Amino acid sequence: MGTSARRSCKAKEKRGRLGSFLAYCEAMAEMASKEITRLQKRRDFFTRTVERLEGYVELILRNLGKDAKGKWLRLEGNTSSFTLKNLPPSTTITDEAAVPTAYKTVSVTLPAPWWERVVDSLDMELANQVLDAVKKPNSAVVKAWSRTPSSSVYRTGRSCSRTSPRCSAGRFPAPRSRPADRSW
Repeated sequence: MGTSARRSCKAKEKRGRLGSFLAYCEAMAEMASKEITRLQKRRDFFTRTVERLEGYVELILRNLGKDAKGKWLRLEGNTSSFTLKNLPPSTTITDEAAVPTAYKTVSVTLPAPWWERVVDSLDMELANQVLDAVKKPNSAVVKAWSRTPSSSVYRTGRSCSRTSPRCSAGRFPAPRSRPADRSW
């Protein structure tokens, strides 16, 4: 067999291996898609479980009621405790047209160079006012507006709060030590 025939044979082998590798990559991509679907279902299951169990705990805490000071009673466990906390009040705007512009905010998305050009084109006093307004919203204005006839303040409810000890690594409580006499 000549050198050109050997080269042709090696080239055919390379093409065959390339085709096999491409098929392998496609199969891995398909498997990864199925795994993503499986993990999303698993995540949804655990999310629903947490919501359902927190609902049960909230129901139990509501049935227990409040103590003499008016605070919700706590459920204490060995590693965690549960209590109800009031959510902050919310404001519903019933007539948006009636809201004065002093109480409204505007969100603008600009590329950073354009933002710098806009701020640089303002006089120094106005530029500082704009930058201060961007950094911190005026909560006094929001509170004042929430007491007007065109809005209503309401409590959105309560949330179940869980406190658990954290281990030094971060997320979960430290494992309990195993008895020395047990063999695993």
